[in-house]
Amino acid sequence: MFYAEVVPNRVSGDKTALTYASNSQLKRGAIVDVPLGKNRSNGVVVKSNLSQPSFKTKEARLINDRLIPEELLKTLEWMSDYYITPLPLILNLLLPKTLTSQGRPRKSGNLKLSHGRLMKTLDLSARQRDVVKLIVESEQRNFILHGDTGSGKTLIYRELIKNCLADGKSVLFLVPEISLLTQAVSDLNDLSEHIFITHSALTEARRKEIWLQILQQDKPSVVVGPRSALFSPLKNLGVVIIDEEHESSYKQDSSPRYESQIVARQLAAQHQAKLILGSATPRITDYYIAKTLGNTIIPMPPHKNNVRAVTIIDQAQKQSFIKNHHLSDQLLKELETSLRANRQSLIYLNRRGTASIALCNNCGWSPLCPDCGTALALHHDLNKLVCHQSGYKQPIPQTCPDCGHSDVVYRGVGTKKIESELNKIFPQAVIKRFDSDNIEGERLLDLYGSAHDGQIDIIIGTQTVAKGLDLPKLDLVGVVSADSELYLPDFSAAERSFQLLYQVVGRSARLGHGRVVIQTYHPDHYAIRFAANRDYQGFYQEEIKIRQLYRYPPHRYLLALICSYVSRDKAIAAATLAKAEINKRHKLEVIGPAPAFYERRGRRYRWIVVVKSTSRSKLLPIAREYRQAGWQIDIDPTNLLY
Repeated sequence: MFYAEVVPNRVSGDKTALTYASNSQLKRGAIVDVPLGKNRSNGVVVKSNLSQPSFKTKEARLINDRLIPEELLKTLEWMSDYYITPLPLILNLLLPKTLTSQGRPRKSGNLKLSHGRLMKTLDLSARQRDVVKLIVESEQRNFILHGDTGSGKTLIYRELIKNCLADGKSVLFLVPEISLLTQAVSDLNDLSEHIFITHSALTEARRKEIWLQILQQDKPSVVVGPRSALFSPLKNLGVVIIDEEHESSYKQDSSPRYESQIVARQLAAQHQAKLILGSATPRITDYYIAKTLGNTIIPMPPHKNNVRAVTIIDQAQKQSFIKNHHLSDQLLKELETSLRANRQSLIYLNRRGTASIALCNNCGWSPLCPDCGTALALHHDLNKLVCHQSGYKQPIPQTCPDCGHSDVVYRGVGTKKIESELNKIFPQAVIKRFDSDNIEGERLLDLYGSAHDGQIDIIIGTQTVAKGLDLPKLDLVGVVSADSELYLPDFSAAERSFQLLYQVVGRSARLGHGRVVIQTYHPDHYAIRFAANRDYQGFYQEEIKIRQLYRYPPHRYLLALICSYVSRDKAIAAATLAKAEINKRHKLEVIGPAPAFYERRGRRYRWIVVVKSTSRSKLLPIAREYRQAGWQIDIDPTNLLY
């Protein structure tokens, strides 16, 4: 018999690895099926050639003849230490839920486009050729490609991928949203016969098929997907590209709370591959670290012919909203101009639904979700009030349940309300709304070809439409409420608002001359001014001073600790005690305790304390202690909106 140490993808008590026997020698990285308690579990061999143990062992069964690449396995082990997370939980990111057969998958993982467009063959400019040469020939491995909209980042990506495949190496290409996959693949589809697309919207069976195909693949391949694609078992990786690297979706919001950019840097280092972070608005922390460490920041100026005329409308000036309460007269005029010219318009609003707040004018009652305490939003098409956090729904009340008065009003505006208003104003226009309420067949992923080709006159959407879309026939962008996230209680609120506004404004001017109308209650805020002027450096300099003043990243490391109790008083008491203990034993700055942004989840109350330190290593013992005590932990949080 042979003996090996196996990490199952389920936690068994305090154990992270268990010893099993096998009739044949199992190599490190082998995928096995093992008994675990009364059930069975998939797992990965982490140590082989062990001596026979003194205790009785159960048998491991090999379920695939291919090994997890050593570089990926080392990255997963590194993640376990870096994020203070048991390795079995990390393996859940790697292994499909069920792997029970040796058979090779029969279907191809390649995406055959049913819509969209193939990337035209274009010659690189002199600047783009210089950038490609710099990346390929440099001994530096980490790059920030700071490229504005229309600066040609995609052509650089393509050339790097072509070079990589020609050298016999594989490529990992990450996008922030599933909705951008069609565009990404259409940009890359002609480069290789071995392009694999993986994402969470696929069925478990399909995801397993594609994962096994990648594992079995011996030829240079390209894997495209959101952050979960990081854990594809690619061999001989040559380049990792993270497009729109500033997007918050690259941070996992459940355990393990990893950042894709950090994990990708480790994975690329293991493969001795290049890492490219591409964005028009790089994250403040990434940019600061790159400048501090001397990493390569490659600026890509926008096309000189791209010009935008930006108008900022103060929403407090009601004389600017004579024709409609939510859409300024200027924005309506610009929409009409675009429709007459047979050009496309985009209306951006970072809020779903018809109205954001229901309120009784008599007693002040407002409906809250019974599960999490969040205000319910009106969805008129569903005839329901909906919680955007828990999914709870209830019928629209005809009278106030507290006082019985019939004067219940709905204030604020959402995408469905804007869609309804525009359909009335422009009945002949083709208008489509894209947000997370879209059903299958009506999502941006499904209708991207129509949007790209200009078959939709007016696109309405939330953040989905702001993230890297290539809409060549778009010449007008309207932002209904530019400050919807500006004053959230979070250190990154201004950065997030700047990035979203900068990105959505960048959707215009693909025709050479674009028009932008920004509606805001805070026209003088630095995030809005710099975004409207397309001035990243100006915003960076202002924001970095504020971060330093209030001791936030990148000037401090953060650890967020969240406790959860059925009793609100117990949650407050636990958070208060934690602050006192950390202050006493570790002498570190602690902010809080405070209710989490979403204080209630289900029937439980959640309170938070945040620890600051100039040294990340000082936070790790605290993280281990509170994880063991059952708290949620988040090392290096990118925001504090839990």
